[in-house]
Amino acid sequence: MEHLWPTIDRLVQWLDAETDTTPEVARLLRVLKISEEAGEVAEAIHGVCRANPRKGAGHTWEDVQNELCDVILTSMVALRTITPDAEQVFAARLDHVAERSLGSRPTRCGVRETAPSSEGDQGGDRQVVTAGGGQGADVADGRRAGHDQIDPGHREGGGEAEGEATLRHVQL
Repeated sequence: MEHLWPTIDRLVQWLDAETDTTPEVARLLRVLKISEEAGEVAEAIHGVCRANPRKGAGHTWEDVQNELCDVILTSMVALRTITPDAEQVFAARLDHVAERSLGSRPTRCGVRETAPSSEGDQGGDRQVVTAGGGQGADVADGRRAGHDQIDPGHREGGGEAEGEATLRHVQL
């Protein structure tokens, strides 16, 4: 995909040449366009699932794929519009998300635990605190906080089964 970012550059240049708004307004409109495209993904999924009986099956999974691609392309155009370093910003974010997500491994219970290391083992007992069953559950390793990290003082609503302990230890 070596032509990816050069193509995005050409699309941004074309949009810039064809836009009658100020650069500030164009920037905002391109970011807002992402929501419009995401809505088209939802509409295609509704069509695939026959969610509206009046309309029937009006879309295919290929339509959903194409709409998802439109979201990605629109996001890339918006990113390039707000920073000339879009390629590097995207690559850095991809690396960050991959490290955060793939730097841990799933267990058979669906709880994610880190590979054994002294960084995630704050007590030296080869145990880390994890959340059980909740949406977004991940290892709380004391190094970072984020959407997928569990704060021992915080309980996400609706994800835990009734009577299930929110936090437990996983032996590494």
